[in-house]
Amino acid sequence: MFTWLRRKKPPESPHHSTRDKVASSGLSAELEEKTTKPPGVCPLDSRNAGVTTGPDTARFVLGVWNSNIAISDGEAARIFGQFAEEQGHSEEFNDQVYAFYCHLVQLYPEIDLVPEDQLDACPWACALDMSGAHVIIPMQRNRSAEIVPVVLALANRYGLVCFDPQAHKVHLPARFDSAAQSAGS
Repeated sequence: MFTWLRRKKPPESPHHSTRDKVASSGLSAELEEKTTKPPGVCPLDSRNAGVTTGPDTARFVLGVWNSNIAISDGEAARIFGQFAEEQGHSEEFNDQVYAFYCHLVQLYPEIDLVPEDQLDACPWACALDMSGAHVIIPMQRNRSAEIVPVVLALANRYGLVCFDPQAHKVHLPARFDSAAQSAGS
């Protein structure tokens, strides 16, 4: 049995630690200005649980996890909130969640793996919040039109639920449509 460790960056440092070293080393203000991005509140907490109002409007968040049953928008919001507050952390490992995560970071590498000079091309606001049971995906709002359809397609491909807390909308995988049609026959 795998024990899955939750990876998170400290809230006060959502970007590369190298940036912090450059900023604190006394190098020119111009360099510091070019390499510092607006801070995101990463990881999520109960105060913002994915809602992008106030100081963190540069971020757009999605949550992806496995569900054995079709769930409502309200139930998805509750589950997402638990994940955001770390109450929903599970030691269980879900192969589909892991496969989804691997596929996503193959397309768009984690921010920690992006070279400093290519960070502007990275869609992530900070590191993805990955456990064995879910992935919370904080992306740059200006990249959401490109990234959200990719996340939705991958979640559907791996049979996972995707929740958009900004719209308070759950996207269920097609396998639930198939099951409902089979049950109705």
